[in-house]
Amino acid sequence: MACHHELDKLWWLESGTSEDVFGPYDSDLHEELTLSLRLKWPSVRRWFACVDGVPGAFFASWPGDNGVGMVEDLFCDPIYRNRGLATALIAHAVNDARDRGAGPVIINSNPPDTPKHIYARMGFRPIYVSWTYLKKLPT
Repeated sequence: MACHHELDKLWWLESGTSEDVFGPYDSDLHEELTLSLRLKWPSVRRWFACVDGVPGAFFASWPGDNGVGMVEDLFCDPIYRNRGLATALIAHAVNDARDRGAGPVIINSNPPDTPKHIYARMGFRPIYVSWTYLKKLPT
């Protein structure tokens, strides 16, 4: 979906994390990674919040495999921030996961990410911190 791709590209470029892992932005690699995620997790639903018909934010949800739902990948275009889009998406995604069988719902977030403040205001609390390790191999 083109609107997700453009927002996801903004997220990719803003976070800097993807560039650390994959190098400079590459549209073909971006499409390949997006398709790979869709094929691996078909039960994931991606949600958009729009302003005047223009997608301004996205989030994902799924009910989980063991009754613990998960919501993640929140991003809001900087020009639409502080308008309540993220809060509305979080509430919607949590309800979706619960409607599909989840009991508790967790949010996966990187510790330095700003949305952690929104999560805390909505009653979410940290339960663990995980680390991801990367070893770049010579090409």
